[in-house]
Amino acid sequence: MKPFRRLACILPCSLLLAFFASTANAQTDTSTPALSTAPPKFLYSTDYTGGKVHGYLVNPSTGLITPNGQNPPWAHWGPNRVAADRGGYRLYVINWGSKDIDAYFIYRNNGYIYQVPGSPFSIGQTPTNIAVHPSGKFVYVTTRNNAVYGFAVQSNGSLKLVAGSPFPTQNDPEALAIDPTGHYLYTNDSNNANKIDAFSINETDGALTPVPGSPFAQTPSACNDGGNDIAVDRSGKFLILPQYCTGIEVFRINSANGSIAQVAGSPFRIPLNQGPQVAQSVAIDPLDRWVFIDAQYCHSGCGNITETYALNAQTGALTYLEYGNGGCGNYNRTDPSGKFLYSIGPENNCSYGAPSTILGL
Repeated sequence: MKPFRRLACILPCSLLLAFFASTANAQTDTSTPALSTAPPKFLYSTDYTGGKVHGYLVNPSTGLITPNGQNPPWAHWGPNRVAADRGGYRLYVINWGSKDIDAYFIYRNNGYIYQVPGSPFSIGQTPTNIAVHPSGKFVYVTTRNNAVYGFAVQSNGSLKLVAGSPFPTQNDPEALAIDPTGHYLYTNDSNNANKIDAFSINETDGALTPVPGSPFAQTPSACNDGGNDIAVDRSGKFLILPQYCTGIEVFRINSANGSIAQVAGSPFRIPLNQGPQVAQSVAIDPLDRWVFIDAQYCHSGCGNITETYALNAQTGALTYLEYGNGGCGNYNRTDPSGKFLYSIGPENNCSYGAPSTILGL
């Protein structure tokens, strides 16, 4: 019996990104209407070529999605990855083409989104990923010029660069993750350097400082490309990174200083029962029981599979359980309830265009 229902390609494959906003433990926000019933859940995706953000209502029983009724608003040129604050009141979208960030208010009664004052906010460099601090006070963006840009969220929702930003990284940072405590930020290289940058976060002003030992080496890879996704489990004990040709690397996080070290048995190999594969995406269920790895295989055709692993909460070891065909999806994310796994991606899985993903909070 599968631990999650998998809804492969539930969105048109031309849509490049999706986002799941949860209201779990949300605080009251006076800028959005008050709700008298159980708050709804929403999913958002970006249309990379159309430059729009699509909003959906999520059925909490079945996981099925339906359009929320808003005419998809224009984002900017090449909207790509997305993130939101923990309460689901702010939505952030990075734009490859226009090199900036869109920031939106999420209206909790219907899921409609509206630009905050001053949005979009210029970066001036091609963004690759985005993450929101658990406090909701800071937004971080990795860029192609080997840096992490930090932004402080102002009282009106606008973004202001954090002092000292941008913060330098290794070569071409692609993936970005913040531990649940908000103490540490991690990003990995997607090209040649095979390093993971680790920073401590100043929770007063948002500034980043490299932790002791950073950057940390990954396992040498035949592809020498480092991977493009990374995640921290909900306990904050493990950092999990699917590296393209090497397998799945698991690092234990030192809670005292944020440094990382590979756990015994890492990297964990991906079974080759579907032919040559490259690991692309990682999703962890909210209770830290299972890890889902999206792997691309290209042999007599193109396609994707989702590998399911059990996560040992004490050691961080991964045990392979099963796989399921992934259709056109090439990024996976779990929903906040722990019931559903969502997948989205381009139609042709063996063409490396703009990356696609699903972000679950």
